[in-house]
Amino acid sequence: MKKFLILMSGFVLAACGGSGGGDVGRPTVPQRPPNQNLPVHGDPAVENKDVTTILSELTIGGHDYNLKNALFNTDGADGGAMELTFDVDADGIITGVTVLDNKTGQTVATRQKKTNVFVASNGDKYEYNSLAGRAGLKYSDFGNIVKTPKGENKSVHNFAGGYKIARVDVPQTEMNFSGIAVGTVSNADASVSLDGDAVLALAGGAETLTMDFTDNGWYKVTVAGNNITFSGDGVENMNMAGGDGAFTDENGKMNIGYYGNNGVASEFVGTVWYRENNTTMDVAVGGVADK
Repeated sequence: MKKFLILMSGFVLAACGGSGGGDVGRPTVPQRPPNQNLPVHGDPAVENKDVTTILSELTIGGHDYNLKNALFNTDGADGGAMELTFDVDADGIITGVTVLDNKTGQTVATRQKKTNVFVASNGDKYEYNSLAGRAGLKYSDFGNIVKTPKGENKSVHNFAGGYKIARVDVPQTEMNFSGIAVGTVSNADASVSLDGDAVLALAGGAETLTMDFTDNGWYKVTVAGNNITFSGDGVENMNMAGGDGAFTDENGKMNIGYYGNNGVASEFVGTVWYRENNTTMDVAVGGVADK
């Protein structure tokens, strides 16, 4: 089954203040022992242990950069948007997170020991689940934030972002990136986890993103320009039956950002969501440039 609907296309982290390109010197990654930053989400061997960072520390143009110089954004179907910046001590270890929520304002949350959980003074809890390690990223990250307000149900928000200094413009040359896409497809009655391969192809600045969720009993999803296509046989979960109506800003959105050395993109991260009738796909995606 195929169908085409218009999506808005833009860039994640518009608040970053422009490209990280230009003649700023080649970033280097200091060889330091593992510190006490966030664990790679989903790997039982390192979950909640002080063995890995979510981003490599950088030295660019004689200046050191760590996670306090990174910005992460959520942009999902729930209409809520958050900006997150980490609080970091003198040793580069994460101590807290500052969350700017367009619904509830600014919240400062303190990291709980060596975990990926942060708790604010009002009892709100944020769980930061990073996929940077799994995707092999150095300058950017994507995944989800699980927010649990005190006494209320939790909500999941996909995020993407990275070092502002390493943000670069959309490549105009032909390039391919390979990575993963992780999220959910849900309706009022059920939710199915999505986890599949992702391929991003660029040609003259035009982006074509393909996410393969057929192993999850769902579709191969392709976003190209202003079109989204669902394809694949034997779909088991939440069939996208289609609809004929005009596309509006509420139907879907894709935000992609690029990061790398010296103005050259080597990785991408982003978020994609789409709603049809009562069914919503909401995913975070990221990967590295093909060699």
